[in-house]
Amino acid sequence: MTDLTEQLDEHRNRERVSTRRPAQIFINDDVFDALIINLSLEGLGILIDRELSENTPIKILFSLPGYEQSSTLTLNGNIVHRTEVNQKCLFGVRFALLSLHEKLVITGYINYHHRLD
Repeated sequence: MTDLTEQLDEHRNRERVSTRRPAQIFINDDVFDALIINLSLEGLGILIDRELSENTPIKILFSLPGYEQSSTLTLNGNIVHRTEVNQKCLFGVRFALLSLHEKLVITGYINYHHRLD
C-alpha cells in the first residue's frame, strides 16, 4: 500500500514551478484573460475573474520564454479543482495529452526557471 501512496504523491508532485504568465482561456466561443501562477508537465494553476465548473474542458493559449526563443503553446485541458483567492478564482487545470514538442517546451521552461537555483 505504501508503494501506491508514494506513486500517487509522486504523480501529483511533478516538477511544478511558480510563475506569472499571461494567458487566454477559450471555452466554446468565449475568451477570457487569465494569469498562470504555476506550471508542470501535468497541468497548471490559473487565476481568472470568472466562475467555471469543475470538469469544464478548456483551451489555453500562452507563451513561455526559453534559452533562445519564446514558444507559444495552445493546450487542451480540464478544470480539476477550484479555490477562491482575493475575489478571483484559482483553477487547477490538468492537460490533455501533450505532444513531444509541448513537453520539451514546458520542460525547457522549468529548467530555465531553475537556472539560478
